[in-house]
Amino acid sequence: MVAGWLNMALDRAGRMQRRLRWIRLGWLCAVLGTGSGMASASAASFTAAIEPETVAVGDTAALKLVFEGSGQIQLTQIPNLPGLVISGPQQGRSINIVNGQRTESVNATYFLRPTQPGEFVIPVLTATIGGQEFRSPALRLVAVQATQGGDGQSLALLRLVVPRERFYVGESVVLELQLILQGHASNPSEFGMPNFSGQGWTAGPPMQGQMRQAQQGHQVVTVYPIRIPITPLQPGSLTLGPVNSSVVVQLPAPARRNDPFGGFDFGLFQRSEPRRVPLSLPAHTVEVLALPTNHVPRSFTGALGQFDMAVSVGPTNVTVGDPITLRVQVSGNGNLSALALPQRLVSGDFKTYEPETKLETTDDFGLAGMKTVEQIIIPENTEVREVPAIEFSFFDPTAGAYRTLTHPATPLRVMPAGSRPAPVVATGGGAGADEAPRQDIVHIKPRLDAPAARPSGGLLGPRFLIWNGAPLLAWLGAVVWRKRAETLGRNPRLRRRQAVKRLVAEGLKELEDLTRRGESERFYEVGFHLLQEQIGVVLDQPALGITESVVEEKLAPLGLGEPTLNQLHELFQACNVARYAPTHDRQELAALLGKLKVSLAALERISA
Repeated sequence: MVAGWLNMALDRAGRMQRRLRWIRLGWLCAVLGTGSGMASASAASFTAAIEPETVAVGDTAALKLVFEGSGQIQLTQIPNLPGLVISGPQQGRSINIVNGQRTESVNATYFLRPTQPGEFVIPVLTATIGGQEFRSPALRLVAVQATQGGDGQSLALLRLVVPRERFYVGESVVLELQLILQGHASNPSEFGMPNFSGQGWTAGPPMQGQMRQAQQGHQVVTVYPIRIPITPLQPGSLTLGPVNSSVVVQLPAPARRNDPFGGFDFGLFQRSEPRRVPLSLPAHTVEVLALPTNHVPRSFTGALGQFDMAVSVGPTNVTVGDPITLRVQVSGNGNLSALALPQRLVSGDFKTYEPETKLETTDDFGLAGMKTVEQIIIPENTEVREVPAIEFSFFDPTAGAYRTLTHPATPLRVMPAGSRPAPVVATGGGAGADEAPRQDIVHIKPRLDAPAARPSGGLLGPRFLIWNGAPLLAWLGAVVWRKRAETLGRNPRLRRRQAVKRLVAEGLKELEDLTRRGESERFYEVGFHLLQEQIGVVLDQPALGITESVVEEKLAPLGLGEPTLNQLHELFQACNVARYAPTHDRQELAALLGKLKVSLAALERISA
């Protein structure tokens, strides 16, 4: 009796859930259809995608539907799939008006949570936008059992999500290492990233994904995903891990006693304290298989993944020697950077040039996108009737089999060179019967005429050179001035040396004038200041701290000659004596001025 009542309750709950889904779908269509009375836009579109495509059992993936256009929007119902819980949708809407054209964009997001491992296929969805029908491709969601370290009581734990348990040699696979925070833990830092490189495979640089919330058991956790690309290099069993690491998380700090601001301990005012949490992850073993050696297509060049091919040839109506552009585009998921098409796309009576390759990726690791190979081919005779068929083969790791894509031969029409009629040039008036025929080609003279006299002020005259050379000289001068300013800006010592050089030049002129007038007090003051500035530049020290003691201590090791050192001692002593008993003898001032010039010149040569 209890079992029968339980079955009835479960059946009633299932019917109620289906009714609620139909109600939500009808409400979505009603909301999306409010723009039925608006003017039609230039184009409408419908796209559908699942993010991420591989999740752990119990995690949530998002089915994102995007409708663009105007008018009423209708969507087929998403079917129930055993082992997959579908909830939602959540809607968003925006309106754009460009040049009087009004376009709506509606986003609807469904949440998919697998309860068991396996592959879930969302079938083709049909959407009608303003009377136009659109169909999305079938979408695939893979749920796997993740390898997890830690327990429900841990503040943080690691989980490794591997898309499959079997790989193939050379296949690029993206693993997801998840750092999961539980409870009140937040703001992780100082995470010790494990190294997944090892013997038998290579690992690319990890890339952190967007933080998300997930349901784990009866609680909501925060997931920090880290995606790592790996490529197996040899067959056999490969072991990922084990991993021993740690992370620092922030926990709410306990309230302090007698804290007058304890009531504001929330939001921006909430205090936290760091705590280091150990992390561990058990080893995970995967099987790596070698590529099958039987039934290998002739056009296989090592491509692994899932691809589509598009080929274009044009023009197809040409003459001998005309170029034809052959473009091959391969798009899909796989190692696109290592993907190679057959070296000779065409052969036979064609002249070929080196093809140009262009790669456009749509993901962070270069494993999804399109590779384009464009080659110029030229038919060499009229016997060419077609561009041969193009074949591209690859190995599909999901199906475990080789696939071959073929584009049929493209018919060509090749005409002989010069078979096209020459263009007729129409003239303005009719030619009379007596009019002599015009000479199209002028006969080359056997002898040159005498050169005409070149007028003065011609092409290379002075006026031409002045008017055209002045802007160039001005530009060169500006460049030199700017380079000099930049050099001075980056070298403060050079700026000081040039400033002191100007100061010394002006100071020597002033000393000559003071010598003629016999003003000894000002003479010794200016001379002592010039010595301080020049020695300060040499030693890269402030000028005010320069005294006679630096002559033997710091200038002598720089290689100054003995006469120069003696002159510097004499000049310092004369300046010191002049403070108490200045002399007014002009001959003595002139002699000191000569010694000062020689000493300053010697010091300047050292600083240069």
